Amino acid sequence: MLMNKLDSMQSDILLELKALQESQSAIRREQELLRSTVLIKLENIGLANSETIPVPIKDTSYRSCKEVPASVTGKYFIQTTAESDRFLAYCEQDFLGGGWLVMQSRYDGTVDFLRNWTEYRNGFGDVEAEHWLGLDN
Repeated sequence: MLMNKLDSMQSDILLELKALQESQSAIRREQELLRSTVLIKLENIGLANSETIPVPIKDTSYRSCKEVPASVTGKYFIQTTAESDRFLAYCEQDFLGGGWLVMQSRYDGTVDFLRNWTEYRNGFGDVEAEHWLGLDN
């Protein structure tokens, strides 16, 4: 009688174990499906965030990025004095209160920074991407 009871309990335990293993497998499949869905959504978000909306450049010149009335990061003409030439610059308006002139931007290696003195004096690259603004600016 005791052996029958133990056999029955063992059988019940094995059935429960099998049910738990099946549930675990189903949960793993669901987790993998959710993981792949999340990765696809993250990739889509990354693609959406990488698309920039061009802000039209106004013909107005400012003495510095701090004087730009719009608090929108982007390209602006800077003319430090009435006698100086104006130049196109990238103004960072979001970081630490804004008003920052971006002298150098380098993040993906698309622009070769191994340049001669003249190029560092005059500047190179695109102010909305990788660039060196130029020492004369």
